[in-house]
Amino acid sequence: VNGERLREILPLLRPRSAEPTLFSQTVWYLFLSGLATLVILYLIRWFRLRRRRLREFEAAAHNAGLSAPQVALLYRIAHKRRMQSPPRLLSSPHVFDRQVGQYASAIAGRNRRHPELAKIGRIRHTLGFDELDPEQSLTSTRQIDRGQTVMVWVNEKPDGSDAFLPWLVLEHDEGTLTLAPVLRAGRVPEKQLRAGDELSARFWQEGDTEYRFTTGVIGKADSPHAVDVEHATVKRMQHRDFFRIDVNFPADFLVVTSREELSGSADDVHVDAAISLLDQSESDTIRVEPSEPAGDVNAEDGAPEAATDGVDRLAGATRVSGRVVNLSAGGLAVEVPVEGPLAGEETAWIVDLAFEGPFPLAGLACVPLSTEAAMGGRRIKMIFEELPILVEKEIVRGVYEHQLQVASGRGRSGSQSDVVLDDDKPRRS
Repeated sequence: VNGERLREILPLLRPRSAEPTLFSQTVWYLFLSGLATLVILYLIRWFRLRRRRLREFEAAAHNAGLSAPQVALLYRIAHKRRMQSPPRLLSSPHVFDRQVGQYASAIAGRNRRHPELAKIGRIRHTLGFDELDPEQSLTSTRQIDRGQTVMVWVNEKPDGSDAFLPWLVLEHDEGTLTLAPVLRAGRVPEKQLRAGDELSARFWQEGDTEYRFTTGVIGKADSPHAVDVEHATVKRMQHRDFFRIDVNFPADFLVVTSREELSGSADDVHVDAAISLLDQSESDTIRVEPSEPAGDVNAEDGAPEAATDGVDRLAGATRVSGRVVNLSAGGLAVEVPVEGPLAGEETAWIVDLAFEGPFPLAGLACVPLSTEAAMGGRRIKMIFEELPILVEKEIVRGVYEHQLQVASGRGRSGSQSDVVLDDDKPRRS
């Protein structure tokens, strides 16, 4: 009996799909309709925003002198690069090179004769980004002027006479940079560059400072001895990266035994040094004389003489005569016939205001970093303190011209020249 009753109840216990009610249907309809409306409104807003940006970009590009095909190409590149503000391509050479330049490098890696490379080059020229103003720092080898001389190292391993070689920028487009060695008539380059070689180069930018870049050789160019290299990012040199060159010229210093005694006077002599450079005409150049191997320090016997001229606050300083044996835009090393407190690291050394040597050092304040024994006295390594920007640029230019003279054989032979990084400058954290 119980079994028969269970059979009658079992059909009632089976799960059944409940039919949706009118209320639930209405809720789902409203939800889906609202979701679809939000998606449609978002797409409409997105298309309107994109159309407005395109119109603004086209107007700005046409005002900059670009044609319709050039505008379309540039906007397509901006879209591929997912730029939030495409008009910046028209106003900033650095943004242009970072976005369009990287796009050009990508297609040049696949095909260096890609037709878009020439189109990008014409766009760069129309916008005036192929030649930057002197006050703008460089970011790419595409911005280097044709005719610029660069000092080239191969594989970053300077060795003897091949430590650095002057090369000339013959040509550049969006795909490659063409370099050729600076040679005398009838000469051939001492170092032949081949495809796949890695090289580093430094150059001095007129009115700016020194730059460096590392790149790879693609192959030979059409001009004799010239090679095509890949474009690369250029790095602006900092104090600790400036090159130090071996030199040999006399200099007098006013030395105070405590830097506190220099309070206020350093600013005066720095201003005098900067003003003296401003007084020079544009035709004036730094006199870079051939260097000689460092020899004995020539100094008078007896104690150094006391200073009788210069800044009043340096009237109690001691005059020391020595020879500068190496130099960079970060500092110098001098050999002097002094011992004791004058060679200590707590002293301050002011280059004589009457200095007329091959570099603009008159009035510069130097702070010793270290000393070591030298023939007839001590060799003191020093850094410049609060060096004015104008003076720094002139020293960089003088060092660069000195390197060119050595490399071309007008100075010391390359085998006698040691070019090293200026590691005397304290590294900033």
